[in-house]
Amino acid sequence: MKTSRNKDKGDKSSEEYKFYMNALYVGVTRAINSVYVIGNERKCNLLRIIKSERVSNTDIKKEESTPEEWRNMALELIDKGNIEQAKSIEEKLRQEGKEEYAEEIISALKAKGCYVESDKDKQASSELKTEPQKSSTMVPQSEKRKQSSNKKKKLTKKELEENTNMLFLAFKEGMFELVERLISQGVNVNARDQRGFTPLCYSVLSDYQDIAELLLQHRASVDAKSTGAETKGNTPLHFALGRSSHNMIKLLLQYGADVNARDHTGNSSLHYAASDGSHQDIVKLLLQHGAIIDARNRENNTPLHIAVNRDHEDTVSLLLQYRADADAKGGDKGYTPLYLAAGRGHKSIAKLFLEHGADVNAATSEGRTPLHAAVQEGHYAIVKLLLERGANVNAKAEGITPLHLAAPKGKRM
Repeated sequence: MKTSRNKDKGDKSSEEYKFYMNALYVGVTRAINSVYVIGNERKCNLLRIIKSERVSNTDIKKEESTPEEWRNMALELIDKGNIEQAKSIEEKLRQEGKEEYAEEIISALKAKGCYVESDKDKQASSELKTEPQKSSTMVPQSEKRKQSSNKKKKLTKKELEENTNMLFLAFKEGMFELVERLISQGVNVNARDQRGFTPLCYSVLSDYQDIAELLLQHRASVDAKSTGAETKGNTPLHFALGRSSHNMIKLLLQYGADVNARDHTGNSSLHYAASDGSHQDIVKLLLQHGAIIDARNRENNTPLHIAVNRDHEDTVSLLLQYRADADAKGGDKGYTPLYLAAGRGHKSIAKLFLEHGADVNAATSEGRTPLHAAVQEGHYAIVKLLLERGANVNAKAEGITPLHLAAPKGKRM
């Protein structure tokens, strides 16, 4: 609005003009509580009256924005680069006790690298985080979720997309209370971010069981595979097994996770568990849920081959108890688990296979037997064990017998 005029000393109307302009200014500033300048598409500055009150006998129409509208306005301002105005909205929401909406604005500011937390903000954030802990002792979590779902309004497509984008940001920032709130408000629970992860993948990787269960209750796909380059084909169950998170594994199985789903290398959940080897109860749990015990990955190896190569004796023993094939031939040459144990010098594992009826003379595609492997690697104790169980000293592999291999090692063996 242009308020300046060309001065004319003989023109007294300028005094009257100033009087009316001052009166207009006083009237407007008393009529409204807050005014924010918002740039429109043409980059013209517009004044929007956010909240108005009754003045004298004149009724001024109220236009009160909801906290959701404030939040959306702030997010739009951030996208346009109007950071200071967005911060003002965040402060206003916090003053009005709308902490959850203020936190969403802060998260967006952080993502843009435009937010530095003050001491006041830290205190407010701390109070926000501790408040749910106080209330959770009074109201069960399931009851709170039920109350939240009853109040939930139907979101527009744009609102759903905004909530989902904010959800991924909240996961990355570790703002798990905001994550729960967004899920309850409404998000696309099966959306993927740029890394190819779903929200359920993030909850598993963060080992946050309550959020994982909340997502599953909202029909998140329990077997949604990652599309990322390094984790392509991994399901939430694979991620949980990689973290040895027993409770998370049980939760996913409870919601019907496929124990035989394969990653991009062909490994099943049982391959993962056999590779870890530290939790026999997980191996047993997978087997009880129908895991294929002799499943082969792309390298043609079974979980038993994996366990032997990791020297996990307890896992080998458990798999054999569940009748894993002790003579399964894996790899590109057809190595048996006994052959691998003999070559690695693991006598107790080799003995386990022999006790479960493994063929002591099972040969690879090149004709090599476990005795060839033990002799070549100089494992005398295993050579003795294999000979006691009937290993053939004259078995030929491309014309070479174990005796040929032993000759140069005679003094050492």
